[in-house]
Amino acid sequence: GGDVDRYQGAKNFVELMTEDRAFWQSFSNAMIIGGANIIKMLPSIITAVCLHRVRNERLQFIYRVGFVVPMVIPMLVTVLLWKAFYEPTNGVINYLLRATGGMELLAWLSTAAAGMSSLDPSGMLAWIGNLFKAGENPAWLGSPKLAMLSLILWGFPWVGSFGVLVYLACLQQIGKDIYEAAEVDGANWFHKFRHIELPLILKQVRVMMILVIMGSINDAGLVMALFGIEGGPGGAVQVPALFMFREAFLSQRMGYACGIGVVLFSIILMMTKLNHWLIKPAE
Repeated sequence: GGDVDRYQGAKNFVELMTEDRAFWQSFSNAMIIGGANIIKMLPSIITAVCLHRVRNERLQFIYRVGFVVPMVIPMLVTVLLWKAFYEPTNGVINYLLRATGGMELLAWLSTAAAGMSSLDPSGMLAWIGNLFKAGENPAWLGSPKLAMLSLILWGFPWVGSFGVLVYLACLQQIGKDIYEAAEVDGANWFHKFRHIELPLILKQVRVMMILVIMGSINDAGLVMALFGIEGGPGGAVQVPALFMFREAFLSQRMGYACGIGVVLFSIILMMTKLNHWLIKPAE
């Protein structure tokens, strides 16, 4: 019995790394979500730059307060509101699609894609085919095909108050004389962003990117609140942290869950080091 217990930890790692496809599928989901979340950082950066360029100080103060207020609202409340938006019959999203004719457009595109799916049997056309049907309300959170899209669209237009305030605090360190010198040299709005503002906030962008990567792998609360403990229909949007939670508290495999935690820690550490190496802000 002692020999079995002695090597059980190693067996857990072997099973996790070589046999457990569900874990690697959850990690693949986390990478898709993480990549989308990195792209979703752009609206916060653009918003911070626009706020920084507001010349009226009083108006800029009002805007800053407006971005601080949403931080008081718990994230769970926001998630539950979005869950109501995704409701098939009375949800805001389906209501807007019906009211604007978007539902018919999506159904037409889906039918057209289904007709051309033979050209791309395993690609995007096959995925879109029969995704939307005329006269039917899409179940955003109940369809395996739509679950990932729903999770990515969550929080639109993706202007995070915390990110905006972090970038804005850095941008306010730029003196007016720098902008005046740039204007004398004929710099337009894009040149100012590319050569003055972006280099200054790149260090903060790197920090936020690390937090986004870590959150995509470790944050099970968002997925659980929207899709439940199963991680969506058929585990379509299950992430590693949720997988670890299920193994520990539902399957009662505590040792296996600890092994998952060690693997996640190692992966996050390597990705953080890689991020430091790839993105080197100007000193």
